[in-house]
Amino acid sequence: MKKAILQAVDSLYTAEVNRLPRLGPVRVALAISVLTPACAPVAPSYTDPTPAARLGAIRESAQSGNTDDAQSLVENLASDDPTVRFAAISALHRLTGETNGYRFNDPWETRALAISAWKAWLAKQPTPAH
Repeated sequence: MKKAILQAVDSLYTAEVNRLPRLGPVRVALAISVLTPACAPVAPSYTDPTPAARLGAIRESAQSGNTDDAQSLVENLASDDPTVRFAAISALHRLTGETNGYRFNDPWETRALAISAWKAWLAKQPTPAH
């Protein structure tokens, strides 16, 4: 099942990557919700090591419309799970309108450069009030 999900994500990404700046919020939210497993309910959490919990947290962040969880989203760009990486960059793009050159399926070295750009972006943001 996981292999089928990864193949679906890869084909979706391949078809849409060049159109990403034109994706509407509804399409991004739909992509994230499709990527979240429909198994037993899992509480959304950035601290839970399971992809299902992190995907739920990413979806909530994308739907919130604010960048309070941007730090956690950027951290998930380095996930070992390509589904989590795809969801994280989709959420960041939805919230900021930027990708900073990040592509979830690029080699690690290329992704690391884009993650550095995201970390520089984070450093320029005001600290969210909680």
